[in-house]
Amino acid sequence: MYISNDNGVTNTYTGTSIAYAYAFVNFEADNNYGIQFDWKGMGESSYDYIRTYLLPIDYELSTNTLPPPNRAISGILNRSGTWQSRGIEIADSLVGNTWKLVFAWRNDSSNDIPPAGAIDNLIIGTVSGSTR
Repeated sequence: MYISNDNGVTNTYTGTSIAYAYAFVNFEADNNYGIQFDWKGMGESSYDYIRTYLLPIDYELSTNTLPPPNRAISGILNRSGTWQSRGIEIADSLVGNTWKLVFAWRNDSSNDIPPAGAIDNLIIGTVSGSTR
């Protein structure tokens, strides 16, 4: 995911928006899973940020409102203009199903502080040496 307001020339943003990148992921039973990715995005305090969600595959994403916070598997990711690495273990209660893995970027229309949200180097896999 690479948020840009000039067709990808720069990683900047203006105005108010919600944008998504997502993929369907099957977490097979009897395994421990994790995801890892690199992210960056400055943003304004708690108003402009990336958040990661696992949602039912039929969940309809909206450009007006984010999914509920209780479906998030990450906290708010912002305030970093350089690449950071983030790892997330998938909870036992989510294994054995197919989910919509969603990266969301949200920004409001005040204090646009670049860079905007970006995600790279996504890895989804089993956690080494662990089985259920």
